[in-house]
Amino acid sequence: MLASFYLCSRSIEYNGTDSDSDIIKKLYSLYDLIAQIHKTPNNEFLLNKKSFCDTVIFPSGKKVSDIISYDKSIKRDIRNLFLFMFSYASKDTEASFEDMIEYLSLEDENNCNALLVLNIIKELENKIEQIISNIRDWRSFMRKKMIKYNKDEKTFVTNSQYYFPNLCFSCTTTFYNDLSKILDTHRASLIKALSLLNDEFISIYKDEKDFVRALQKFGCYKEIDGCSFEGKKDDKLNIDFINEKGISFVTKYCEAHIKINTPDKYKKLSGDYHDYCRIYFAKPEEECDTVYVGAICHHHNTK
Repeated sequence: MLASFYLCSRSIEYNGTDSDSDIIKKLYSLYDLIAQIHKTPNNEFLLNKKSFCDTVIFPSGKKVSDIISYDKSIKRDIRNLFLFMFSYASKDTEASFEDMIEYLSLEDENNCNALLVLNIIKELENKIEQIISNIRDWRSFMRKKMIKYNKDEKTFVTNSQYYFPNLCFSCTTTFYNDLSKILDTHRASLIKALSLLNDEFISIYKDEKDFVRALQKFGCYKEIDGCSFEGKKDDKLNIDFINEKGISFVTKYCEAHIKINTPDKYKKLSGDYHDYCRIYFAKPEEECDTVYVGAICHHHNTK
């Protein structure tokens, strides 16, 4: 899928309340977002350069065109932000604000669209899921597209390195075989659980300073059905992690697991182990923000 992100010039207009420092802080966040989109495969950043240059962004009345014209009153770092935005644009577009809003309704398995904004615009409040202002918003948007349009387990893992950057999957043949089955029954629930694991677990672990307590706290999120350990040592939980060349680069003991006890709403209950999904992962290393996920698989009903 090609995801097209249009910078909405109207959203960067001076809003009448922000100070220069407020605006600069927002600009750095927007720049980080655009840079991330630029380096992500199948993502493109588009810009109406004329509309962009004509936009007044600071209380002084300076337009973007003034900022990039080497006005000595503008700090070089701020000028460079805008120059990089120009360079990151996949192509110039003549799309108006109205055109961009219309594009939001155009979506299929091959294409989707969203707007990048500095400030929220009232006319866009009913399209909030397609309005992106930071990297977290962007990841959330793309994860939802993974739920709707993911094609296979290999594509899922490839995309995950960008949309779940704190997770590392084992990528063994067994891992891919199990994941393929889970994507048929628990795709939406799985992506919600992996989002939590990517976004929240390391922070909880660092706060608790204890893996067991962190797992207990993490298991309280409503999006999952708890967390636990296997309860006994099992050598099969020593799982190899494979790189792109098919070579094992580390082995992790993945006993802790997230529980998902029902398939997605649109999937029929099987009444057997196919209703249960488990995400097995290793205890994170100290001072490391990576969670190693060794298996995503169905789990037999042990009740």
